[in-house]
Amino acid sequence: TYSGGPIPGGPPDWKPAANITPTGIGRYSLENFRTILREGKRPDGSVVDLMMPVKATRQMTDDEIEAVFKFLKKVSPKEFGNR
Repeated sequence: TYSGGPIPGGPPDWKPAANITPTGIGRYSLENFRTILREGKRPDGSVVDLMMPVKATRQMTDDEIEAVFKFLKKVSPKEFGNR
């Protein structure tokens, strides 16, 4: 769980989900994470896939974003797609 990879039950042409375990987001700061959820941009400035629900996540409060970030930093690290 949370390690990304192909989306079960999704069309084969969908891009794989990102790894949001500490392995995947370990280099992100809280501010980087906030920017991804609010603006849909990674730390390098690249835009996340349109499948990312930025229209919804940009409505999250700072406290909600921080809580999700802290939770994800505590889940078991996994390599990409290793469910």
